[in-house]
Amino acid sequence: MSDDATPWHAWGGMRSQLLWVYEGPVPDTAKSVITDRRDAYWTWLLLEGAVKVSTPQGAWRAKAGDWMVCPHEIGRQNFSSDARILSIHFSAQWPSGENLFTGSAGNVFPSARYPRLARSARSLARIARARFPGVTQHLLMQRTDFRTFWRMQMNFARWMLDFSEAMQAEGRRFFQAGVSDPRVIRAANCLHETPLHEPFPEERLLAETGLGRARLEQLFWERFGLHTRDYWNRLRLRSAMHDLATGARSVKEVCHRHGFRQASHFTKWFRLHAGRGPLAYRRSITERRAKGTL
Repeated sequence: MSDDATPWHAWGGMRSQLLWVYEGPVPDTAKSVITDRRDAYWTWLLLEGAVKVSTPQGAWRAKAGDWMVCPHEIGRQNFSSDARILSIHFSAQWPSGENLFTGSAGNVFPSARYPRLARSARSLARIARARFPGVTQHLLMQRTDFRTFWRMQMNFARWMLDFSEAMQAEGRRFFQAGVSDPRVIRAANCLHETPLHEPFPEERLLAETGLGRARLEQLFWERFGLHTRDYWNRLRLRSAMHDLATGARSVKEVCHRHGFRQASHFTKWFRLHAGRGPLAYRRSITERRAKGTL
């Protein structure tokens, strides 16, 4: 589907966010690990050394001077001992959860082919290095001021334009997001915009879409394969899992941040949707990091 065939409301429903930017040597803990890259974009400009990413679907190799856009799969990355990279990690998804471009394969191409891509990446890296020295990941956890936030957003927007032009030139196509009823997109946006500690916004969904409950659920199911409350629980679960995985908040803090007054209720809910309790999930992440399998 071409850009021109995608309605404005569909582009407005796309959610993109810079997750981190880093320039420097690859840390020893990241040189040979298994990573799940299905829900975001990992892009590396190899400044020195080389890398190989292996998945069940194939292998991708990049050397100094190449960009690698990692495949949207679970796979192992193996960097050479001398590897230095410029890394941009970001999400770009439609409200239904699909990534911006179709397909899960990786892309490797010489940086000289798209010089603006490296320039916009370095602009982001300069701001991040000046404002967040020593931070190599979890940019969303950092505190900042209004001006810095918007400077990053402006540079990230330039990066997104340059990245999308390069991907299209390399043969990638935008996911066909323009087939949704705009009322369904408004409903999905409403769920994304509601703070996660607040109750499920049922009345607001009906007011913003102008639909009855049964009709909204029918249309929402046809587009996402989920009912609105299940979609809401998926958003909360992903956020809670992220908080538990980073270790920046206690289980009690994660509980309150997602609208639970009692830890026992949060534990029961988390176990129902994740298959294990929050403490067991956090331990599994810690163990996988220690073994180099995450």
